Amino acid sequence: MHGRGGLANVAAINGQISKAQLDYLKSWAPGRKLYLCFDNDTAGQKYTDSVCQALREHCLPPTLARLMQTEAAEVRLVRFDREVKDIDEHLRGQDKPADVLESLMKGAERYYPPLTELKSWYSQHVNQQEGKFDYDTFGKICFEWFQAKGKFFIDGEDCHLYFNNRIYKIGANTPFKALLYSEAGINAANIGARMVVQNIESQAYLRGDHTSVPGWIFTNFKENTVYFNLCGENTTLLKIGPRKIEVVPNGTNSERVLLRNSPKMHPLRYLHDADVKKGMASIKAHIFDNLACDLADKYFVVCLIFNVVLLQYVKARGITKFSGTKGCGKTSAASMLSTLIYGEDCVTTGSAASDFSEAAISPLTISDNLESDAVKGGKRDFLLTAATGITRQKRKAGSDSDNVYERSCTQLLVTSIEPFSEPELIERTNEILFDKKFHNPNFRESIAVESDLRESRDLIWSTIFKIIANDILPGIDEKKSDALKVLRTDYPAHSKKRLNELYAMLFIILQEVVKYISQVKDQTGNTEARWILDEWIRNQNQRAFATEAETNRILYGIESLLKEYEIRPDRFEQEYGIKVNADRDGNELKKVVFTASTGTIFRAFDWLAKDRGIANPFKSPSQLGARITDSIEVLRKAGWIFEREATKYNGERRHRLSRVFRREKSNR
Repeated sequence: MHGRGGLANVAAINGQISKAQLDYLKSWAPGRKLYLCFDNDTAGQKYTDSVCQALREHCLPPTLARLMQTEAAEVRLVRFDREVKDIDEHLRGQDKPADVLESLMKGAERYYPPLTELKSWYSQHVNQQEGKFDYDTFGKICFEWFQAKGKFFIDGEDCHLYFNNRIYKIGANTPFKALLYSEAGINAANIGARMVVQNIESQAYLRGDHTSVPGWIFTNFKENTVYFNLCGENTTLLKIGPRKIEVVPNGTNSERVLLRNSPKMHPLRYLHDADVKKGMASIKAHIFDNLACDLADKYFVVCLIFNVVLLQYVKARGITKFSGTKGCGKTSAASMLSTLIYGEDCVTTGSAASDFSEAAISPLTISDNLESDAVKGGKRDFLLTAATGITRQKRKAGSDSDNVYERSCTQLLVTSIEPFSEPELIERTNEILFDKKFHNPNFRESIAVESDLRESRDLIWSTIFKIIANDILPGIDEKKSDALKVLRTDYPAHSKKRLNELYAMLFIILQEVVKYISQVKDQTGNTEARWILDEWIRNQNQRAFATEAETNRILYGIESLLKEYEIRPDRFEQEYGIKVNADRDGNELKKVVFTASTGTIFRAFDWLAKDRGIANPFKSPSQLGARITDSIEVLRKAGWIFEREATKYNGERRHRLSRVFRREKSNR
């Protein structure tokens, strides 16, 4: 610590701590601050226990120290990555070891004796003073003790305590009453227990952090630093910043960042010495090569995995949809991603309510076999809410007036055979097509691939963390601005322009991924990453148009009316009320123009639907008019030109729909 941490007042322990040394500490410590930073082994824990035991009578919370009129010693326990042996090894791998040590010291936990022991001391003190045990005062002592070992935060008017990797709502509820009983020896049936709880709750509200219930990840945009929950037994977070990675405690770190565990995620272990080339080779072998989709789509999926760490840099994250027929490999791909992220196959289906809850606390939310007939009501609302990044508001349980808010922080993945039918979903969906023709002939059975991924999971994630820290986060604001400029300048009208922020982030990631996974042969004068971006845009444009043309009800209705006209041209105007002007070359149409009001088109769709024994998909002319406006681009791509209110007849405004038919040239 003296050499790497830049501190002068450091004492190293060599061998056992003697009684004389401990006695000296007891006389020296009152009124001073002492940091303990021993090795992560049994001997180190013994050293910590010995010093704390020697100084325990001086380690008092401020309220108790004032009552007992004694000068307290401030003993703090410096926690660092439990995967390394000692603090020297931890600092050796850092670019700025002094800054890292300063951060660890800011977040060091203050040592206090057990709360039951403090209660006993307080009781003895008031007895000696011939006073009375005051539960309000003891409530203050409890607050200070829990504050040192956990974190208080407020969501709305609800006060919470994070303690021992669990979140407790402060109040007269069973979990919190059980906590007070186990830690403080306070029985909820005791007449003073209510005063203790009320004191803790009041102080928590006044002195705790006012924030929402924490998620599984947090991004400090000012510092471009991401806190990622490793979900391990040691309740540690990975602090990923530009060119630096630290393992820090949850809740009690220097920035007081508190995160919840993602319930499905198995623990991750950050490997300081992870070989990035080996990690990327593992991604290629276990993920990239086993994806049964085309080359550009493989890169897209790999970049999505990296983006899990950078999720909060993008608000509208869209939907990734793995499409294809039965046996094409789409569900296997979803299982591979789930295994890598969670450590197990979590591909499943759930209710809309469970989806909303899961999306707030899970890196990846997967809906398997989500076909178009199931995308309605709550499920549709969930997809749009998660895809756009907006906050969901709902009534708080047990309240007639209070609301609670759920914000999704997840990468949304669905698998299905059928395309989405609504334009709002199509515009926000990146479709990845899976096909048997792309199957890897060397693909082992899914169970074996998932087993390999579990074995390589720590290496792969450590690699991702290192690339993000060293190559993506430095200058990320400028990189994102440049990537957005490319998208807005070179692809101003692409089908996924609502997801430009997502594409910008994926393009930044892609530029690093291709350094390790290089498969592109024909670069057409562009950089390799730019060639792949072109393919992403082109593929999604083609797939979006194919989906829109197949599912757009306006286009379907207009094309159906055209067929009706071709079958019965002499009776068409009389039956449907639509005026037609047509140019012909013999029996073949060269051009057709439909002229009609919105109401007339609505009635024509209604008659057409009844003739075919189906329901009119539109409920009113006004709804139809809005849908026509939304479908102008789809109509244009299909060859139809829509001119709103192009003519006026007897006071009625009429639209004009025209289409030119181009005959293919003869090869003779």
